Amino acid sequence: MKDIKPLLEKVVRKEDETYRYFSLLAESEKDEKIKQIYEELAQEEIEHKELLDTILNRETTKYSFKNLDALDNTKFLTISFPERRSSIKDVLTYAVNRSGAAHNFFKIMTNASPTEYTREVFNKISNIELALKNRLTRILEEFNEK
Repeated sequence: MKDIKPLLEKVVRKEDETYRYFSLLAESEKDEKIKQIYEELAQEEIEHKELLDTILNRETTKYSFKNLDALDNTKFLTISFPERRSSIKDVLTYAVNRSGAAHNFFKIMTNASPTEYTREVFNKISNIELALKNRLTRILEEFNEK
């Protein structure tokens, strides 16, 4: 069994870093369509962080979760950002991969959750990440066709 709080704090920090990354890209982008994509990605990260904060701010962090040891170094937490000068295709590829890894991460969290509340929140985030991955894949395919 594992205390969830340190892992959740790490995940929240990663969501915040990702928000700042997409925000910086949006600030420096001249193309309005691409800028809007970056702004939407930044907003997604804020929403994920807020959902995670609901768990951190409740007493659910006192519960022990099972089978989480492998999650500390999961792809979701260790995947590197593309350089800020990267193309939209490179950034979208990163975002698709990150969303897929996040979906898998939160699915594991859902299955390891000791309470109905945490299962619901992690399942919601997992589903959001899967939907985001699918949407970003479609956007990336549009850019690849150009």
